[in-house]
Amino acid sequence: MRTITDEPLDSRGVKTVFGIRGDGSVTLTFNTPTLGTPNIGWGSGIQLRLDLADVKSHGVTISLQAETDGREYVMVDNTTNGQEKHEVKKWAIGSEEFSKRPSAFRATRTNDSLVIAVVIGAVEKEFSQRQVPTEDIYPIGVWIGTGGAAADLDVTVKRLRVTGVALPTDTFLPPANVSFWEVFRWVCLGTTTIGMTILVRKAIRG
Repeated sequence: MRTITDEPLDSRGVKTVFGIRGDGSVTLTFNTPTLGTPNIGWGSGIQLRLDLADVKSHGVTISLQAETDGREYVMVDNTTNGQEKHEVKKWAIGSEEFSKRPSAFRATRTNDSLVIAVVIGAVEKEFSQRQVPTEDIYPIGVWIGTGGAAADLDVTVKRLRVTGVALPTDTFLPPANVSFWEVFRWVCLGTTTIGMTILVRKAIRG
């Protein structure tokens, strides 16, 4: 997936239809030749989002973004109450921690510990660790946007790799919406089938 834009770009991306049950990890690898500075909004860049099954309580967003102050940041945002509350940590690109832009995000859960790391070149650095529930991680999302501002943005998503003890889909796909006419069609079909069966039996007996 590759995006090049110099116009406002609302956040767009993808979500998985499966999750992680138990221990597992998510690695997003990307390339960011251009992160243009926006004049308004939260920032221009790329995000990896993990929600837990109790999404109203826990989730985490890892971002690489250019902000209105002209600087670029790596951000880890731990959210609660359906993303109403945010616990944000940011590190500036060009600082001691980040001499260069990262090329990958990695989130690894072991038991009830979630570790966030970034990859810079061939080096992986851990930047966040917190205790989280052991419920399924679902969904996993990748988002790109300019935060509603006009900003040059050139991002290539190279790979999303998800590994885990189990990658189930059984509890995540919502039931399909069934309309009245769909139910009515099946009732008519069932009634017709029963009626035809009775007629055939009578014909055979007669």
